[in-house]
Amino acid sequence: LRDNTSITDLHLYNNDFGDQGVFALAGAIQVNSSVAKLHLGGNSIADQGVIMLALALQVNSSLTRLLLNDNNISDQGVIALAHGLRYNSSLTQLDLGDNRIGDQGVSALAGMLRINSSLTSLDLSANNFGDDGVIFLANALRNNSSLARLDLRDNDISDTGGTGLVEMLLYNASLNYVGLPDAIDLEERVEDLTEINTEAASSHVAFGKKVKLLVDSEQDSSEDAVSLALVGLGRFSESDQRQEVLHGLLGSHERGKDVAASVDLATRRILYRYAAKSAAGPALANLLRAHPSLCERRDK
Repeated sequence: LRDNTSITDLHLYNNDFGDQGVFALAGAIQVNSSVAKLHLGGNSIADQGVIMLALALQVNSSLTRLLLNDNNISDQGVIALAHGLRYNSSLTQLDLGDNRIGDQGVSALAGMLRINSSLTSLDLSANNFGDDGVIFLANALRNNSSLARLDLRDNDISDTGGTGLVEMLLYNASLNYVGLPDAIDLEERVEDLTEINTEAASSHVAFGKKVKLLVDSEQDSSEDAVSLALVGLGRFSESDQRQEVLHGLLGSHERGKDVAASVDLATRRILYRYAAKSAAGPALANLLRAHPSLCERRDK
């Protein structure tokens, strides 16, 4: 592998060579420029082996898929791996399923995801973390725009962690699949939000659809929808982008007027300014229907 430039896919699954085998392999991966997929699942690899791989990933620029499932990796190894991926811009798929990763390891991966913009798929199924680890991930993924698949099945996650994921998905526009443990009772809401991400043509369109989902939902309040919309209006700067968010909040003929009527004076003025500057006609109309004094204030 140090000299070979033709091998692109190296499948070494279930050979049980352990850390010693990885030590030799990691040195070759550091200088190899052809291998794109490396499958090392089922090889009794532990933390020391992953630490060596992490060092290789800091300099390797060809590897796009790394499968480390079904090994003996714990937090120590994952912390090193997360550090290595802060400096890597080629890896798109990382499979760490069926290992021994706890909340500390997931916290390190969450920190990496705040920086890394190449990873699109992360498998953490069948590990040892719970709600704390999921909350770390949820906070990091609010503003991540690259990760599309996240598998969290078969972990000790309750509805507390699931609620954190739902809140994250209101802001995240890239995730189109989140695998959850069967015990979590929020699968339908997660699927609704990831489906919006999948079908929306852009992040601002997804944001507007999620605002409308809250407006139309019997489970959520208009305050939740307004809070989300205000974040979107601050995040997006173009008029057409803000129109999508405002349409989701205030565009409906009846519900839009109800939402407009529910906001306090400071919020209605903020929404009115955004609607006027963005030429968001239906939103502007509902604001004025609910609060005619806004027009009088503008005239003055």
